[in-house]
Amino acid sequence: MMRTLTHEEELAMRKTAFKKLKPGMLFDLGGERYFIVLECDKDGADVVELDEKNRQRIVRDVGLSTSYLSFDEMSCLNVR
Repeated sequence: MMRTLTHEEELAMRKTAFKKLKPGMLFDLGGERYFIVLECDKDGADVVELDEKNRQRIVRDVGLSTSYLSFDEMSCLNVR
C-alpha cells in the first residue's frame, strides 16, 4: 500500500531532486508533466515543457516555447 508523503517529506525530496537539475536533463512533476531544463538558478529553472505544442515544434524543427518554473511550482519533482 502506498502512503501519502507529509509536506515536510515532499519538500525534502524536492530539495534533493532540485539540486540534481542540470541543463539538458529531463524531469517530470508527478509523472504528469515532462520538462527539459535549459538553465537553472537557485530559485528555479528555465524549461521547455514537452506538451503537444512543443512536441510538434520539435518535429517541425521550429522555435520552442519556454517558461520559468520556480522551486515552489515543482511539487512531486522526479529527475530522470
